[in-house]
Amino acid sequence: MSNLLKDMHKVFILLALISTSAVFGWVDPQFVEGSFKSALEVFRGGDYQSSHKKFTSLLMDSRGTEHYSMTKFMVALSSYRDGNWEASAREFGDYVRSFPEYPISATARLYQGNAYFFMDDYINATEVYLASAKLAGDDMPKVAANAMQSSSNLLWGYLTDDQIMLLAARLEGSSGQIVDFYRVKRFQFRGENRRALELCNRSLETRAFGVFSDSLKVLANTLKNAISEKINILVLAPTEGAYAEYGNNIVNGVKMAVDRFSREKRINIAVITENTAADPLVAAYACKTAIAKNSPIAVIGPLLSDVAVPVAIYCDHEHVPLILPTASKDGLSGISPFVFQLSSPPSVGAKTLAHFAFDSLAVTRFSALAPDDPIGRKAVDLFVKEVEALNCEMLSVAYYAEGTIDFSEHLQAIKKPYFDEAKRFFPHADTTDTRFYKPNHSMRNEEEWIVDIPGFFVPAYYDDLVNIIPQVPFNYIRPRFLGENGWIIDQLKTMNGSQIDSAVVVPDDFWVDEGSSIWTSFSKEYKKSFGVNPDRIAALGFDSAKLILRGIDKGLITPEQQRDFLSATNDFSGTSGDISFDEMGTNFDVSLVRFNRNIPEKIR
Repeated sequence: MSNLLKDMHKVFILLALISTSAVFGWVDPQFVEGSFKSALEVFRGGDYQSSHKKFTSLLMDSRGTEHYSMTKFMVALSSYRDGNWEASAREFGDYVRSFPEYPISATARLYQGNAYFFMDDYINATEVYLASAKLAGDDMPKVAANAMQSSSNLLWGYLTDDQIMLLAARLEGSSGQIVDFYRVKRFQFRGENRRALELCNRSLETRAFGVFSDSLKVLANTLKNAISEKINILVLAPTEGAYAEYGNNIVNGVKMAVDRFSREKRINIAVITENTAADPLVAAYACKTAIAKNSPIAVIGPLLSDVAVPVAIYCDHEHVPLILPTASKDGLSGISPFVFQLSSPPSVGAKTLAHFAFDSLAVTRFSALAPDDPIGRKAVDLFVKEVEALNCEMLSVAYYAEGTIDFSEHLQAIKKPYFDEAKRFFPHADTTDTRFYKPNHSMRNEEEWIVDIPGFFVPAYYDDLVNIIPQVPFNYIRPRFLGENGWIIDQLKTMNGSQIDSAVVVPDDFWVDEGSSIWTSFSKEYKKSFGVNPDRIAALGFDSAKLILRGIDKGLITPEQQRDFLSATNDFSGTSGDISFDEMGTNFDVSLVRFNRNIPEKIR
C-alpha cells in the first residue's frame, strides 16, 4: 500500500472512531469501572434513589463494556429496594428481554415477581415466578426453589378461580401444567372431585410432559377411585301438583334403570330427585342447589320445555350434561353443547316426513294446512324448505285462525291447483276414472270432482283435527295425510278408518308400540317394580338413564366425559324408540306410524 493510501486509511479509521464516540461516547473503561463502584457504594449505603440515578446515568457509558448488564440490573434493583414496585417490575422485565440467556435473568424474574406481588397483581406475579423457576432450572436451585414456593403460594391461596383459569389459558407447556395441578388440588380440596378429574384428564391429554405429569396421574387415579364410590344422577321433575303423574313416571323410569345397573355392575349410583313444581324459577333454583351439593354426573329433566330453558342455561354454566326426556321445543339443544333432547322437535318431524314421503312413497307434490300461529307456520316453513331441497313441488298452503270450525274455504284454496289441472285431464278421462265418474259410471258434477293430494302435510292440533279430517272428503279431496304435533294416535284410531287410511304421522309423546318385544319386557319389569303399567314418559326417563349408564359402564365418570359420549350417540335402540343425536344434541331418529284403516302400525 502506498504512503498516500495508508494515510487515507488512517484518516478513515479516525473518522469512524470519532463517529462512534459521538454516538456511544468514548469512555475510558477505568472510568466506567470507577463510576460503577461509586454507584454501588451509594446503593450499599441505602440511598436507593441516588443509586438509581447514578446507575441510570452510567447505562449509556457502560454500553459495550463488561459492566453494562450489571448496571442495567442494578437500575432495577435500586427501584425495587426503594419500594418503587411499578418501575422495578418494568425495569426487571426490560433486563430479561435484553439478556434472556444470562443466568442472572432468573433472579431478575424473581424480583419482578415480588414487585407484581406487592402491587397485588397476582396473575402476573405467578406467571413471572414460574418463568423464573424455569430459567433457574438445576443451575440455580435456590432461585428455582424460591420461585416455585412463591408461585405455589399464589396458586393455592391468592388467585381466584377465574384468575387461575385465565392464567392456565395464558400459559403453555410445563408452566401451564403446574397451574393445572393446583387447579385440580383446589377442586379436590373443596370436594369437587368430578371437576378435578375432568381437569386432570384434560391436562394430561394436552400437556402430557412436565414436572407434574406423574403427580397428575396419581391424582387422577385417586380422584377416580373417590368418585366411583358414589355416583349421583340428578332428576328434575314435577313430583307434586298438576303434572305429578308424569314427573313421577320419569323418576320411576330413571330409578328402574339405575337399580338394575347397580345390581348387575355393583356400582353405587344414587338418584337425587328434586321437585320443579313445573315452574322455571323453582327448577332453576333446585338445579343450582342440587349441583352444588351433590356434584351429579348428569341431569335428567325437566318435563316441560319452558321449564327446561333456565335449567339448560345453568347446566351449560356448570358444564353438566342435561338430558331432556320430554321437552320438545325447537332450539332447546342449541342452548348448550351439554343439552340433549330425546323427544324430537317439530322441525325434525317435518323434515323426516318430507324425506319419507319422497324416498319411500315416491311423493313429489305436496300441500299443507296448518294453524296460523308460530308453531304451525314454522312447521310449514321447514316442510316447504325440505320439499324444495328435494326438487319437489309445494302446490298450495293454507293457514287457519284459532277457533276455526268450518275449514271448507281453506280446503277449497288448497284444492284449487289440483282442480285446475283436473280440467285439463277431464276430456281424456274414461268412465273408470273415479275422479270424474261415480261407481255406477255416471258423470259427477264438476263441483263433485275428486282431487288427489299425494302428500297433505297437516301439523294441526287434535282439537282441530277432529273437524279437519271429516271435512276433507266432504270437500272431495282424497289425501295422503302427513301429520305431526296433534296427531294423538290412541284417540285418532277411534275415528272412521277410511278417513285416515294410509296417513303417515309422527306419533305423540304418549304412544307406544305395544307389539314391540322391548316394550313388553320393560312394561313387565316396570309393573313389577311400581305396581302400575308404564307410559312412554316412563320409558323416556328409563332411556335417559340408560344413556348415562352406558357411559359409566365404559369408565366415563365425569360430566365432560359423559357429554362427549352422549354427543357420539347413534342408533341407540331405546324402549321409547331409537335415539341418534345430531351435532346440536337433538334426536333425529323420529318414529313414524302409518294407519292401516284405523290401525296404527310403526313403520320407522
